[in-house]
Amino acid sequence: MPVPYRWIRVHGVRELPPWEFLDDQARALALRDEFLLEVQEPNPSKVRDWFPFAAHRARDEFAGFELVAGKATGAVCVVHLTWRRRAEQPGWPSLTRHDSFWAWFRGDMLDEAIEWADLNAEADVLDLEAERS
Repeated sequence: MPVPYRWIRVHGVRELPPWEFLDDQARALALRDEFLLEVQEPNPSKVRDWFPFAAHRARDEFAGFELVAGKATGAVCVVHLTWRRRAEQPGWPSLTRHDSFWAWFRGDMLDEAIEWADLNAEADVLDLEAERS
């Protein structure tokens, strides 16, 4: 995994709602398997391989590193899978590509966390305080 991702994880970041990092390797591999099915020929996707590392709580979207020849490029793709277990038509799975982990973190993850906090912060804080007492 690229260093920026590893740096965030070694510093204890597990989630920033609505995004959460995937710790379940089997789940990550199952998501990758579905992606590989959906982008197989004749699907024209330019991204042919991907390894997910985060899931969105409110949408069926996953962030992962684009893989080329089995190695992470550092680019992050946010993917919305169709779950049809077959090659998809052009435009599916939907995919947004960010040039780096930090571009994704600053954009999707942080921007959405701010929106999420504006809507849910009080309830989240109360729930966490209740769990800790």
